[in-house]
Amino acid sequence: MNTQQMKRLMGAGGLLAGLFILAAAGIAQEEAAADGTSRFTVADMIDQLSGFVWPLGISLFAGLVASFYQFGSQMIENTAARPLVNLRFARGNPETVDKLVRSRASRGEMGRLLAILYAMGIRGDLNFHAEVDLITKVREERFASFRSWMVFLSDSAGAFGLLGTVWGMYTVFYGGALDQQRILAGMGTALVTTLVGIAISVLINLFATTLEAMFRRQLESMYNKADDLRFHFVNRAQRGGRRATDKPGQSGPGTSKEKGEKK
Repeated sequence: MNTQQMKRLMGAGGLLAGLFILAAAGIAQEEAAADGTSRFTVADMIDQLSGFVWPLGISLFAGLVASFYQFGSQMIENTAARPLVNLRFARGNPETVDKLVRSRASRGEMGRLLAILYAMGIRGDLNFHAEVDLITKVREERFASFRSWMVFLSDSAGAFGLLGTVWGMYTVFYGGALDQQRILAGMGTALVTTLVGIAISVLINLFATTLEAMFRRQLESMYNKADDLRFHFVNRAQRGGRRATDKPGQSGPGTSKEKGEKK
């Protein structure tokens, strides 16, 4: 299963989670109606939401799908990068590093980055930070798009909750005649929409903050491995220089020809 298939699978997981929540709420509503009990259930809360159940439900549903997709993408990246993170390039022998980097060149963002840096190091170009900054900037722009959508969904849920509060108060006082049923229905809509809107907003923000922390750790790991790979090439160059100076016939105060000329 490739990376794109895994991402689609995680997105489908968010879709199924949202459908499961809606189905569970519907089942609870049917059970409450069948029992004839007066317990306050999730179904009662959905009834109190009135027409605001759809915008609030869509906000929650979209947030779950986006969060599952982003979480799946980051877990795939962590899995692909784990062998690279576990190996200390600075202490590894060239054959092991070469084999690992080449085998991971097409697996994840870190694998592609290190393959590019490895090719630069072979050419003797150790200015890795410019390339790392460019690739991480592209990743940050993609994540910023996800983050902006999550902020929009969170703000929308809170706004719909506030709108429900205003609507509930409006229905209480509309018409000028106050009766018990109208007051209870209007205040119920006002309070429940506020509660559900705030809960959804907090939940979406929690998902977004957790995923951003995971993303920042990935970027930090990319910078650390780039430095590790640079030290690997520095050590290779130093070992190569020592071997060149330790060749037979090139050590000591002078060669045999020089000694003969001095005599």
